[in-house]
Amino acid sequence: MVQNMIRTAKFKRLKKLAVLLSACLFLVALAGCSESTDSETNPGGTQSDASATQTENAKGRYLETEVKMPEKISHVIGVKRCSDDSIVVVGTDDNQIAVYKAVSKNRGKDWEETKLEAENTRHAAVNDDGTVALIGYFTTKENSNIEIVDKDGNVTKLDISLPEYETGREDAGNMITSAVFAAGKLLITEFEGRIYEVDTKSGELTKAVTEIGEEVHGLISLGNRIVLLTKNGVRIADAEKGTLLPEDTELQKAVGTVENGSDRPIYPVMFAASEKEDELYFVSHGGIFYHKQGGSTTEQLVNGELVSLGDGSTAFMEFIRFDDEHFMVFVVDSLGNDRCYNYEYDAEASAVPEKQLNVYALADSAVLQQAISAFQKKNPDVFVKKTIGMTDDNGVTAEDAIKTLNTEIMAGNGPDVFVLDGLPADSYVEKGIISDIGSIMEDADKKDGLFTNITEACKKDGKVYQVPLRFYFTAAEWDSGVKEISGGPQEIADYIKTLKEGNKPVMPSFPAEMSLYSFYDAYSAVWKDENGINSDALKDSLEAAKTLYDLDGYAEDERWSYSSVYSDMLYQGQIIYGTLGQGSNSRLTGDAKVSIGTLNGVSDVMSMYGLESSKAGSFGMLGQGEQRVFVPVVSLGLADAAKDNESAKEFIKTALSADGQHQMTNYFSINKKAYENECKNAKAYSIGGSDGEGRSFGYEVKPLNEKQQNDLTAMIESLNTCMWNDRVVQDLVISEGAKYLRGEQSLEDAVSAITKKVQLYVSE
Repeated sequence: MVQNMIRTAKFKRLKKLAVLLSACLFLVALAGCSESTDSETNPGGTQSDASATQTENAKGRYLETEVKMPEKISHVIGVKRCSDDSIVVVGTDDNQIAVYKAVSKNRGKDWEETKLEAENTRHAAVNDDGTVALIGYFTTKENSNIEIVDKDGNVTKLDISLPEYETGREDAGNMITSAVFAAGKLLITEFEGRIYEVDTKSGELTKAVTEIGEEVHGLISLGNRIVLLTKNGVRIADAEKGTLLPEDTELQKAVGTVENGSDRPIYPVMFAASEKEDELYFVSHGGIFYHKQGGSTTEQLVNGELVSLGDGSTAFMEFIRFDDEHFMVFVVDSLGNDRCYNYEYDAEASAVPEKQLNVYALADSAVLQQAISAFQKKNPDVFVKKTIGMTDDNGVTAEDAIKTLNTEIMAGNGPDVFVLDGLPADSYVEKGIISDIGSIMEDADKKDGLFTNITEACKKDGKVYQVPLRFYFTAAEWDSGVKEISGGPQEIADYIKTLKEGNKPVMPSFPAEMSLYSFYDAYSAVWKDENGINSDALKDSLEAAKTLYDLDGYAEDERWSYSSVYSDMLYQGQIIYGTLGQGSNSRLTGDAKVSIGTLNGVSDVMSMYGLESSKAGSFGMLGQGEQRVFVPVVSLGLADAAKDNESAKEFIKTALSADGQHQMTNYFSINKKAYENECKNAKAYSIGGSDGEGRSFGYEVKPLNEKQQNDLTAMIESLNTCMWNDRVVQDLVISEGAKYLRGEQSLEDAVSAITKKVQLYVSE
């Protein structure tokens, strides 16, 4: 979760980041120092096979180390490499009140920290001489200021007024969306996507780079040039002259679309300048790349798949190039933690790790990449080849991906380690495809402590064939005065119906799929039987979901967009519709009394308590009877054919360890020591925004107190049942169930279609 985040229906650029942010390891080998790509290169794509093209005994690769951040700075708001080769970091303390400037003259080995007598804490732009421009929140209704702090710490306040909206949105204030120094000028962008130069003495605004015909959402400094980030991609301009350079189609293909979902200027790509005006470098989740403007190729220097850069949930704050053998990258993870990685070329290191480990997952996830990065940190001589069955590019269904995987297994070409999320794990156990990993799990429990209620629930015939690295569960949250929402689906639906009073809404206006995913996570374990699916139990759940879906009478065009929710809540391959906080924000604006969704980690629970400090309410998990259901995330299984493969067992061992779990930022940790640390080290932040009706809301989110943490731990330790973790079944229930909820088919037809298809699938 990004600190000081603004969520608003009016400005999509400020929506809560669901996917972007996370960082992980501190020492790992990086492959490929000279791999060139053609015009079809996609740096953000999978690079797992990149190192396979290297000469077997070739030498030379980049090594990654994590740089210790300044002690007094908890939230970085600006970074710059200055003209004297020093690194300047500007940030705030834990309370996001005090502002500090940290300077390192030895590339992060030591920091000299100074408190700045300034007030603005949202963003900082740093000039080549160390001058800092501190940026706050701005409106069109009153003058506001930028604070200029010179290298001696003297503060000058600039009173400026951003222009009114040209589109006439008088009900909303304007705000600076990014700010940089380039060619000695302070340049800013605002909500309308216009670029202005700010006179650092008078505060006067002058339009800059006026010939660009589209909104600019962000600026990145390239010395005397600037990168303009637009909804269509990137353009480069001469900062001194204010003129656009010719469009670079190869760079556009390599970088792709660049968007920011935060009020901080952080992006999935960042640029660094070269000594030559026609050259640049950029970092993305694909790695570090060199590009010559106007050229036909983009050269990969560092393969992101083999390091923390490959974690798709990170966002980049700053990218620094010292020379072609030394780079530095500042990143933000999904919990708002700031990290810095140093990359140094080692001519004697093997270009390609000597061993290979094959890991298969039906869908990719940030957690999986973080597990891979944690393993490679400890085992730089092993190359982890990650194979993903379903990607955005291949359009393969879950059923087809599983058939292809099974063919490979039968041919003796199966993976060493399975990510069993969505795969037919029970079938693999029966066929002897996966092996017992009970001893690995027991060792991890003895060392750090695991949530053994989760591991026990994953056992089959007394053996452990799979263990999830993380997990989450479905919960409900309700207004003060509403009794606890619990029980089976029909029981819940019947009670929520009684809360309806006239035209007042009871439930958020979720799309059909959103409600069905929540019901699947909470109740699918009840539907599962030996012959396929229990039609009566399925019918009860679908009927209850329909009752809640119809309760407030929303027309389809009044509901949340299915596609936008999907893109917001698809957690790197892990499908999660409707976090509990999403629907609970509707409580704050009076659009709901009850919300049903998922609790995805300690930060989500903190958010619930923060929300309830603003509007009284309560929350609790869903379950049926004695079942308390959890959703496993990245359940690892050891291939029976690889049971003597020490690297495969070490991969699972590392992923379960506290050190391995510390790399992961989403969901609840299976490791108790890591869970305790996540609770202890959580940071405070604030949530605020407004809805389409102009109704605002806001609340402070704080780390859990002792009672809250104990209550959460008790809730987690009550979990005793794993959801029906089969992607084919899940897809069938969601697709057919959604047709029923929308009135496109009857309940009987939906149940019949699901039952027949599931039974056929299970029998194969």
